[in-house]
Amino acid sequence: MDAYGGQVTQLTDNPGITWFTPLAWSPNGQQLAVAGSLDGGDENHARLYLVDLDGSGSKVLLSPLYGLYPKWSPDGQGLAFRGFDGKRFGLYVIGAQGDNLVEIPANETGSESYGVFHNNFDWSPDGTRLVFLSEGPMLGSWPNQEIAPGARAQFKLFDVNGSKLTTLRDLPLPNGIGLASWSPDGQNILFIEDDRNNGCWSIHLIPLDGSGMRDDFSNLCYLIRTAAPDWTPDGQWLVFPAAIDGNWEKVAIYAIPVEFPLTNPKDLVPFRLTDEGAGLDINPQVQPDFKPLSIEPKPVHPEKTAQAETPTP
Repeated sequence: MDAYGGQVTQLTDNPGITWFTPLAWSPNGQQLAVAGSLDGGDENHARLYLVDLDGSGSKVLLSPLYGLYPKWSPDGQGLAFRGFDGKRFGLYVIGAQGDNLVEIPANETGSESYGVFHNNFDWSPDGTRLVFLSEGPMLGSWPNQEIAPGARAQFKLFDVNGSKLTTLRDLPLPNGIGLASWSPDGQNILFIEDDRNNGCWSIHLIPLDGSGMRDDFSNLCYLIRTAAPDWTPDGQWLVFPAAIDGNWEKVAIYAIPVEFPLTNPKDLVPFRLTDEGAGLDINPQVQPDFKPLSIEPKPVHPEKTAQAETPTP
């Protein structure tokens, strides 16, 4: 569907496949990568598909390894995804033609007791690095896997060319941390954290210049753990899912101009992009050729600041 209210076009006609979010736009805007499971299978047993936007259909990209949460490399030559071999979860990279499958090490020792379990990874804009959340060590294998005593959740930075791992953030498990999103200029990484321990997720920023973590966005307690924020290509707006008036049964897509909360965090009022009747809106994805809005939208609740009420479970 066109972002400005255009016509809706059906891209697939596969009644036997259950599709799972999020969708991933190819850098040229001509394909979508998406996970789908045959015959009612769950998301852990989904395959990766490529869907052509010209309506010509879909094709399986990956088999027999299961895959979820596909994310294109910036040059369109490959995808990163969370893979599952039937026993353990990990982060993988595969070529756009289904070739050159590689597993990314989840820790410095290469131990298989560490893994990548969620949609917690992102490419750098130049395609040379991946940021991801590594969790472990774990005991046993799926579906009877348990957290080992002393286990950690660590945001890792992986150099694709040099295979170097760097730790950006380290917290004990179980934790309230997840979902990284890289700024378009490659200088900052956003992640979300339940740092108030009340279900009220906030956005944090890690500058890669070594200046330390900034929590200028921490008063945005709308955000939910199951979907990462997404940047507009110009880096001026951040798009994210949020509970309407603190009610998780009603979720909409919101946006904020990035510079505004950095300079006026106490006055921040997000702009709502979808209406209440849209249902449970999660995992927003901004199309690569998105054109900046020429008219600034009005706040939905101008009388409220970002100090929203604690979400209702």
